[in-house]
Amino acid sequence: MASNCVKVKTAALHVTKACSHRCSFCYADSSASAQPTDHDVLMKVIHALAGNEVEEIVFLGGDPCAYPRLLDLAETAKSLGVTTTVLSNTHRYRDADPAFVTRVIDCFETTIHGPTAEQHDAVALKNGAFEGVLQALATLSPTAHSIGVVYNITPYNSRQLGRTLDGIISQRRIPVDHLVLQRIIPQGRARTTSKFAIGCSHAVAALEDLERLLDRHSLGVFFEDPFPWCVVPQRYHKYLSRCEWGFSRVAVDAFGNLSRCGADPRYRLGNILKTPLLEILNNSPALLAYRSRAYLPDECRTCQYLDRCGGGCALSCEIEKDYGPDYLYYERLRSALHQVPLQDASGGYQIRPGKREDLSDILRIEWGCFPDFDFRFNPESLLRWYTHNADMFWVLEDARQRVCGYACMVPLTQGGYEKIVSGRACSLQELVQKDVAKETSNYKGLWHIEAIATIADARSRAGRTLVRWVGEFLLTKSTRITASPITYTGAKLCEYFRFHKVATERTDKRVYDVYLLDEPSGTLKQRLERF
Repeated sequence: MASNCVKVKTAALHVTKACSHRCSFCYADSSASAQPTDHDVLMKVIHALAGNEVEEIVFLGGDPCAYPRLLDLAETAKSLGVTTTVLSNTHRYRDADPAFVTRVIDCFETTIHGPTAEQHDAVALKNGAFEGVLQALATLSPTAHSIGVVYNITPYNSRQLGRTLDGIISQRRIPVDHLVLQRIIPQGRARTTSKFAIGCSHAVAALEDLERLLDRHSLGVFFEDPFPWCVVPQRYHKYLSRCEWGFSRVAVDAFGNLSRCGADPRYRLGNILKTPLLEILNNSPALLAYRSRAYLPDECRTCQYLDRCGGGCALSCEIEKDYGPDYLYYERLRSALHQVPLQDASGGYQIRPGKREDLSDILRIEWGCFPDFDFRFNPESLLRWYTHNADMFWVLEDARQRVCGYACMVPLTQGGYEKIVSGRACSLQELVQKDVAKETSNYKGLWHIEAIATIADARSRAGRTLVRWVGEFLLTKSTRITASPITYTGAKLCEYFRFHKVATERTDKRVYDVYLLDEPSGTLKQRLERF
């Protein structure tokens, strides 16, 4: 084999989907009634991995400890010269001698969701989960080679990293030697929500806390779903690294099916029991395209840090694609401190109907432009509404056919309109299908502006193109228009086009004002001519 061939250092092996926990963001969407694993097939998978020069197997689930013959798998892997790691939320090994467990398993990792049992158990939806796994690790720790904590950074715990690890290391006296930091990827159960998607501020907060933690404890730090380096201050770059999934790391399910990323449960690269892993890794068109980084924005591909940064997490905001730009990069572009205008050689933009393959780009722009919005689209909701009425979605494309903005205009039924103007809803995410017209080809009536968003400022040429097009579209189709702007620019546009406030919706986090433009034909046309 050529010396420049890609080789796998670590393979994540999902041995079962069974799990006693019900974390709402689990990428595996595990269940206790999952299809049982065939032990003979699993053994063949382990031999295939070892035969393709894999150095480490990380046993995952669900909860790998829910598989009754996990220790047999680990012992076999060790006999083949492979390092073994188990990532479990219980570390219950069915009355096995701890000395034997620590002989066949080199590293024990567990995910901790916060500093207290109450917080951890509320995420796991399992009473006693926090105490149970820490007691199990305490029992194993006298002879364990390595213990690690996996921490999922969310908007709810980004400032609790230090407190969480301090409690485990200093108070519980568990000798944690490394920390694995992750983000929630919109796969599995997380496809139904956007509330775990972090913004740049959460990334910075977690790194600030990490820096303070490392002043007190000596820990190895590894990022599974890293941030683009440009979204955090340079002082924190020393803690970051590029994503290794698809390079030196891959994931395999219990049947030998291969996936580029451990958080991607689609396993569509092939089967290592039919085609050798190294052959797939070095010849798969999908992997070769991914490793070329051609999907990244121009600024990323010409950046001096590209080889070390990698552009962040390629699966951070994907619906059906295998990879794409990190949505945090788009949030950075929207930042007043880092505003980078859209560059287009011809200066031309076009607006066209959104296609199914555009949905990941729409989601990425949405998450990047509206990081604090309570009612952002998530993968499932975006697919559901697109299926209900695809005509609601339009994208802004530059001359290189890059999607750099989108608009979502919602044709309301009378019931949907009444919900909006009464303040019972301010977003499509709060409406049901009967509130939205399904056929719009000849529809002229009540419209709600769900979103007008670009990765450039609304005052840029791209932004003005999109706003003007939305106005002209609604001029021919609307009798009344509602909107609920959540940005300063959005509010100024409502003011410019003479919308007036009609209602207010209050949530636990924010207040959302609802605006209305009655009889838009005259006012809208006049203001558009001046825009």
